[in-house]
Amino acid sequence: MKDYERETYRLHAKQRGFLAKVERAKARVNEWIRRSKKPYVAFSGGKDSTVCLSLARGIIEDVPAVLYHEQWLLPETEAYIRTIPSLRIIASPHTHPGGVKHWANSKPSDPSFIWIEKESRHPVEDWAESNGYDGVAVGIRCAEAGYRRRHIIAKGALFQRVNGVHQCYPIAGWSDVDVWAYLVSTGTHYNPAYDRMSSLDIPLRERRVGPWWNDRAASYGSMDRLRMGWPEVYNKFMREAYKR
Repeated sequence: MKDYERETYRLHAKQRGFLAKVERAKARVNEWIRRSKKPYVAFSGGKDSTVCLSLARGIIEDVPAVLYHEQWLLPETEAYIRTIPSLRIIASPHTHPGGVKHWANSKPSDPSFIWIEKESRHPVEDWAESNGYDGVAVGIRCAEAGYRRRHIIAKGALFQRVNGVHQCYPIAGWSDVDVWAYLVSTGTHYNPAYDRMSSLDIPLRERRVGPWWNDRAASYGSMDRLRMGWPEVYNKFMREAYKR
């Protein structure tokens, strides 16, 4: 991260509006935990889920983080997720729209992975439900995309799903700058892939560490970023991801 960016976020973190957002987010997480007997945080290694996990662990230090490993992660993300305590890593065979295959020919060799043999559209939710989890906090935001904004407006930032699970979006109304202001001002350790993107002069809104193979990601030029910043990952992905 460039020095001027860090200073911008430090200044933003002092603003009353931002401080009020943080307090609302904490109150929302408190209420979610009050309603849930066995909560967890959906974790991706991205900035939003990192803030979400930090807020939750400010109340319950060992609340589990659950990550769905789709095989293709940036090397910085792979290293970063290994630093997260109480992390459960779920993996399963999956064919993404467009023909991209995850774990299609072999399952992970890492014994720490929780392998689900059956292909599922929602492997983390299926695993969580089968293990008695009744609350999930997710770091999605209205500002990310129109479909997420519509979903949050329709459901609210804290609601109970039909299966009884209490779903919480602690930072639903936050901007990208709010997210970075929180990370910088609190000293929260975040995925170093973002610093690499900053060094590549990738615009703030386009700094994403999530999937680069779906249509929504492609609209942000994710494959171009991958080819520019991580050519070795790009080449391997192009060789192997579309094998049938």
